[in-house]
Amino acid sequence: MLVRVRKEDGTVVRFTVEPQTTVGELKREILRLGHSNRVDLELLKDPSLTDSRLQDETASLEACGVTHGDLLVIERDLQKPPNGESVSAPPSGARSPAPNATAQGGCQNSTEPTATPQYLVSYAPSGLFTESEYERACEAYSRLMDERRKRKQHEFMERRGLGGLKGMTVDYLEWLDAQHFRLRSQDESPCSQCSIDRQAADAFQSYLLRIHDSQMRYGILYGDVVASEGLVKVEAIFEPPQAGDADRYLPLPESEVAIREADTLAHYLGMRRVGWIFTHRAEDRSHALHARDVAYAAKLQLETTAYHLAEQERDQTPEASFDWSRYFVTIAVSIQPDGRRHFEAYQLSDQCLLMAQAGILMPVSDSGELHTLDEVVVEGNRVRRVDTDFFLVLVPIRDHQGWLRTAFPIENREVEPQSITDVQRVLESGYGKFTERIADFHLLLFLSRILGMESDMPLLANAIVERRDLEPAELGYQLLIESLR
Repeated sequence: MLVRVRKEDGTVVRFTVEPQTTVGELKREILRLGHSNRVDLELLKDPSLTDSRLQDETASLEACGVTHGDLLVIERDLQKPPNGESVSAPPSGARSPAPNATAQGGCQNSTEPTATPQYLVSYAPSGLFTESEYERACEAYSRLMDERRKRKQHEFMERRGLGGLKGMTVDYLEWLDAQHFRLRSQDESPCSQCSIDRQAADAFQSYLLRIHDSQMRYGILYGDVVASEGLVKVEAIFEPPQAGDADRYLPLPESEVAIREADTLAHYLGMRRVGWIFTHRAEDRSHALHARDVAYAAKLQLETTAYHLAEQERDQTPEASFDWSRYFVTIAVSIQPDGRRHFEAYQLSDQCLLMAQAGILMPVSDSGELHTLDEVVVEGNRVRRVDTDFFLVLVPIRDHQGWLRTAFPIENREVEPQSITDVQRVLESGYGKFTERIADFHLLLFLSRILGMESDMPLLANAIVERRDLEPAELGYQLLIESLR
């Protein structure tokens, strides 16, 4: 029978087992395949009930009531600081604080589905954390782990009936050894191919030509996932507020709110956040993605996973159970010395996301090495700097003609600002019915600031997606939009 297991990072893996397979055998298989680093992992039948643990490791799955298609959940082990309070992450969209002497050493798994790990993105002018910030974060993380090790040591001694004695059990030593991530390259990923709308891609990269590559930029990708083909289809690129220069892109704190607005509009249009895109100069690179790129990609994907989990809790339909967040892609546009643009697509490895969620990744140097707050094992060596290539899986990329227009000026560009007069120009340059002429993601985002995002845009978006004429009760939108000059 088929049993699904949700890992601590929210992703779901599948196991083919026999009904008589024991709980202990399933746990050992999870550990053997690297889906968890915890020797003392616990499986839950219902994540909302802590008493639903499958505690008897000698019992068969059938005896525990596990049937074909059931979803088991690896219980999250929340780390606690010395004062005993749970460490929680900042809310989704909040600015990640810089580490300091009192920081809690990296955000661990939180019960909040929208939790965002710390230390993945810095809004400093350099876009990186400093060495002193990194050292303070390592010290705070070390104190946190010392407290956790003491608690675990006591728990294992209690299990053996040795609570009043000092010492270490074999189980504790195995658990201690398993706390270090053992990195390995990943050859395959859920996304086997990526296709980007050629108009959207051209509008993104051609702007750099107009400004003579004086500012590196990034954007958020919206589209859909064709699971049967392992295909991510990108239909639109949203460019948040940013302050890049000739060498690097740089997100701004206010970009978080802008991205959430774009997420909302994309949802109304039947699309999802499926990735992000950025530009860089090829001659300045020794690696496909530098530390800041991997860290920011991890932040965006973990946010996307949180959105999926929240959606799954709200909607129990089969469509909601599909984990589209696992297909999140990163597209790097490298600017060659001769001016050519080269598009490459990647996915982050499962281990990278697990480490990011554990809060131990930190971009410190503008290079192909990502710093970690704890030692990890790479090819038998314990290190605190990891080559970013370990975290990447290459994805083939192509283009297609999408269903959305890209005629309206792109948002948040200094050289080509949006204006009311552009609305009429786009309407006159279009063809077909009114809903086809306004089927432009950037135009709709502009109109959402005139109309209401929550009240009006769902109706307009529905008409656009269904490619129908407006209903009599909706014709007021057309009159209002056509009157904008």
